[in-house]
Amino acid sequence: MERLKEALRNPTYIAVINMAIVLIVAAQQYFLADYNTFSIYRNSVYHFFDKLPLYDAYPQEYSGYFFYNPTFSLLFIPFAYLPIPVGILAWGAALMVSFYYGLRLLPIQRDKMIFVYFFSLVSLVTAIQHFDTAPMVAAGIFATFVYVERQDYFRASFFPTIGFFVKGYAAIGACFMLMRRFKRRVYVYVLLMFSFFLILPLVRYSPNELYQIYQMWGSTYETGRGANMGISVMGFFNSFGITVPVITIQILAAILLILTMVIVSLRKTYPKLKFHFLSYILIWVVIFNHLADASTYVIAMPGVAIWYILSKRSWVEKIVLILTFVLTVLASSELFPSYLRENYIFPYALQVVGPALVFMMLQYELIRK
Repeated sequence: MERLKEALRNPTYIAVINMAIVLIVAAQQYFLADYNTFSIYRNSVYHFFDKLPLYDAYPQEYSGYFFYNPTFSLLFIPFAYLPIPVGILAWGAALMVSFYYGLRLLPIQRDKMIFVYFFSLVSLVTAIQHFDTAPMVAAGIFATFVYVERQDYFRASFFPTIGFFVKGYAAIGACFMLMRRFKRRVYVYVLLMFSFFLILPLVRYSPNELYQIYQMWGSTYETGRGANMGISVMGFFNSFGITVPVITIQILAAILLILTMVIVSLRKTYPKLKFHFLSYILIWVVIFNHLADASTYVIAMPGVAIWYILSKRSWVEKIVLILTFVLTVLASSELFPSYLRENYIFPYALQVVGPALVFMMLQYELIRK
């Protein structure tokens, strides 16, 4: 047991685990021809340069739709022109490396970091299997938190800005900047970076064409808001016949977040509660996301693990941790009985229960203290 613990503390050992996972997952998904999300990203690059509508259906190429910002198509170029098996491997490795590197940036003890990593590992593998960008979103939030604490304003501005053009909600990391006093040049950094990524598609389109593309993107996003509930608080309510408009809950959640930030700022307790707030943000951005799926929970799981590290680890907190691991982590994987998963977990969006309970406990901690 001691040898195993020592091995798990070894970065080389963890790196070997990571690369083995990437190789196995990439080979599995390629030979099973189960890489639809990768095909969506890849073909969006071709559609971009061929000036084809980005947000139309292309059933001959992939199922579903491209929901991302047009700038994302340019960011994906390094992977799009590789042979498909190489591209799949490279994209999977990029997801794994970004998540693990972001996690290692956090200023926590190595043993605790390893706990966070392994608690999140099943969700991370799920995200990589779907080739989802969620691990990069999590890494961006970690990095923003770290660089705000280091007062590295340029990098702290970069990650939420580029994150917005990967997945809009990745910009939530900017909340950490608002909780600390920062210099005015941050506004300049954010403005310049945002402007750069916003107009980057002008390399292929005219300003008027780009404006039309952004209109189509906005329309597609709004359609998705109405049609999807996801594995979210809204999805949980809806499964029990409690229909509340998605936008209503998201507005209430945003108000709750703002009030929490104001209270913590006025009380000047952020330096003591910064890791609580990090956990709060990681969970908030998932459970109130109407497009959240099993892959997205790779963002919330580190938040749950960090919360547990900070907690008193009473029997209540241990039960909530186990409940989260079973319903959220295991239930979304093939490790869970398919009958229970298909008939109870998925139909009732039970994956959100554990993180929502942790969120409420964090909310109490942030307000009470």
